[in-house]
Amino acid sequence: MTDRNRSAFTQGLSKSVSRRTLLGAMMTAGVAGVAACSGVSGTSGSPGQAGSGSSTSQFNFSTYGDFRFYQDGFARMQEVAPEFKDVKFVNQQATGADTLAAKLLSSHVAKAYASMPDVCELQWSDIPRLSAAGILTDLTDRFAPYKDKVSQAALDAVSVNGRIMACPWRPNTTLVWYRDDVWKEAGVDGESIKLWDDFLEAGRQIRAHNYADGKPRYIIGNAPNPSFREYLYTQQGGTLFDPSSHKLTAFADDPRFRDAFALQVEMAKKDGIGVQIEENTPSWYKALDEGTLSCLVNASWTDQQLQQNAPKSAGKWRVVQLPAFKSGDTGQALQGAASVGAIEKPTSNHDLNWAFMQHSFYNADITPALYSKWHLNPCFQDAAVKVDYYKESDYYGGQNVGKLDAETQKVAHSPVGSPDYAVLMNTINAELGAAIEGKKSVDDAIKSAYSTAQSKSIGG
Repeated sequence: MTDRNRSAFTQGLSKSVSRRTLLGAMMTAGVAGVAACSGVSGTSGSPGQAGSGSSTSQFNFSTYGDFRFYQDGFARMQEVAPEFKDVKFVNQQATGADTLAAKLLSSHVAKAYASMPDVCELQWSDIPRLSAAGILTDLTDRFAPYKDKVSQAALDAVSVNGRIMACPWRPNTTLVWYRDDVWKEAGVDGESIKLWDDFLEAGRQIRAHNYADGKPRYIIGNAPNPSFREYLYTQQGGTLFDPSSHKLTAFADDPRFRDAFALQVEMAKKDGIGVQIEENTPSWYKALDEGTLSCLVNASWTDQQLQQNAPKSAGKWRVVQLPAFKSGDTGQALQGAASVGAIEKPTSNHDLNWAFMQHSFYNADITPALYSKWHLNPCFQDAAVKVDYYKESDYYGGQNVGKLDAETQKVAHSPVGSPDYAVLMNTINAELGAAIEGKKSVDDAIKSAYSTAQSKSIGG
C-alpha cells in the first residue's frame, strides 16, 4: 500500500470514528441474541420476485462501523446503474454487532419489517442463526460469476450448508505484524520464525534483552479478560462446530485444540513473554508505537490500526505468516470475513440490494478505487491486485503486505459459526482464564469447557 493521502484521511476519520469500529472491523467478539436451529431458509432473491424492480425511493443500510465507506460504494453504484440514481441512501447506525443481530431477530419475529434495513453489515458468526431464521437472502445464484475469484476460506465464512448467505467484502486474514527494529536489537530474525516454539523462544529472548533505553519489550499483548485465540485452532484445520450440521465437535479430544489452548496459556504466563494490556486503548497504541509491545497477531484490519495510530514507527514494521505447530504444516487462518447481507422482507428490492453489493465489492472498475480510498483489501481477487494494499509500502519497509495476504488466503482455513457460537466462546474463555491463573490444568480446563458446553446443549 502506498502511504500517499493516508494521513489526511485518517486525521479526519479519527475524530468521528472509534478505533475499534473503524470501518466495521469484524472482531470475533461474543454476540448476544436469540438462538435458532441450524439450516437455511432464505430465498434466492432472483429477478422478478416480489420487491424487485426500480420503484424503491430509499435504501436503508445498517452498520456498527463507519457507514461512509458503504455510502461511497452506493454512490459509485448509482453512477453505473442509472435505474437507481434517485434512490436515497439512509444509514441506520447500530451500536454493535450484538445489538444489530438481536434487532434483526426480534423485528423479524414481530414482522416489524419497516424497522429492518435492506442490507446490513454482518458478523460472520451470526450468519448461521440469521439464515436459519429466514432473515437473509440466499445470494448463491447472484454470486456465481464471482465464486472463483474469492478464496475458499472467505466463501466458507459466509456459507451455510453450501449456500452463500452473505456477500464477503474483506478477508480477515490473520498475520503476524512485528517491529523489526525491536526484534533485531535482541538478535531475533522475524523471517526465521517458522514454528510457534520459535515464537515462544523469540519472546523469551526479547524479554531478557537489555534495551538501550532500559525499558522491557514484549512479544505479545494479553487482554485482562482472556479471549480464546481461535485462529490457533483454525490454522490447523480444526473447527468448534461441524461445517454441515453446525453441531458441537468433540474438540476436547482433539490434540490440535489442546495445542492451541496450551500455547495461549503459555503466552499469558505471569512474568513471561507477554504483557497484560487492553487492546484498542491509547496506552495500547502507545506501546505499539514505542515498541514496548513489539508484535500483534491479528487480522488484516491491523494495517489500518497501525498506520492510523502508530505513525512514529513507520518503516519499522514487517509482516509474516502464522508460525506452524509442527514442521511441514502449512495451514493459515482467516478470522472469518467482513460481510454484508441482504435482508429478506416483503418489500425487498433484490435487484437494488445486489446492485449495491456487486458494484461496490465486485466491480473490477469501481472496487479498486473505492478500496484504495478507504485503505481496505477486497475479497474480489481481480480488484485486489489493483488496490494500494497490494503495493510496496514504506510503512513496512517496502514490503508488499497485500501479496503476502493473497498467498496466505490460498492455504487458509476459516472458522465455522453457529447459533450458539457466542455462548461457547464465553464458556471456553472462562476456562482459559482459570488455566492462566493456575486454578486448573490445561487438560482439566479443556474437559470442563466441553462438559459445560454439553450441559448447556450448545450446538445440540
